[in-house]
Amino acid sequence: MKKLKYFEPRKDKLLYRRRVPVGLRSLYGKDFYYRKLNCSVGAADAEVIKAWTEAHESFEAMVRLSKSQFSEEIAEELLTEDIRSETKRVFNILLNASDRTKAVQAIREQGLLSNSGPVGVNGEESFIDLMYEYHSTINKYFGSGFGVKLQYLDSEIAEAVMQRMLPEPCLPVHDSFIVRVGQTSKLKQVMDEEFEAATGVKAGIKIKLLELSDDRKRTVKELIDDELSGLSTRLNKWRRKHHWKFFADGGTASDVPQLIAGN
Repeated sequence: MKKLKYFEPRKDKLLYRRRVPVGLRSLYGKDFYYRKLNCSVGAADAEVIKAWTEAHESFEAMVRLSKSQFSEEIAEELLTEDIRSETKRVFNILLNASDRTKAVQAIREQGLLSNSGPVGVNGEESFIDLMYEYHSTINKYFGSGFGVKLQYLDSEIAEAVMQRMLPEPCLPVHDSFIVRVGQTSKLKQVMDEEFEAATGVKAGIKIKLLELSDDRKRTVKELIDDELSGLSTRLNKWRRKHHWKFFADGGTASDVPQLIAGN
């Protein structure tokens, strides 16, 4: 008889035994699921396989039903807001690690679960199981190093955005770009278009005004008055004569550093 997973023969009975998914343990009140197979210890292989299949399908159906009915409650109970930072870091580790063993090692080395973690989840392996369960649509990318490919795609999008924004300064900061206030609309359009071109998905770009403190505003004004006023005047004249598209795209005559972050 072929080796059956979750099959546990005992002296007087045959069992189907497997670990209950992390998020369902509080519902079932136990860590392991047991079911006695509907056949005797000395039964023929075909009869054992049939009984095992019934037990396996029953367990899978029970899990599917529980998750469909209580998925929100389970997620809310385990992946709470107070461990959001740890959850995000574990997610990134899983996405970037080349295999599960390296992911566990990275989580331990960073001490992510040393002081906190989901209640009822003991250790890195259990936390990883939970992440796999509640990211079932993308967990095939966990432990595959796929995050490196996403980082490369991200760099290509960022490069395309900066190239299209030329000759305007466009400074990348993490997942954002900083441009002058007058270039906000253009930046948002370019980011939307390049993201969709690369991924096939529409982006949700947010605009955030970066406010300067009064002290910094005074410092910037002094620098402009002392160092840049003449250059600004000459640059504005050159743009009006040779680069009128700058104004058509929302540019202004002022080069006072007012910053916007596209996030």
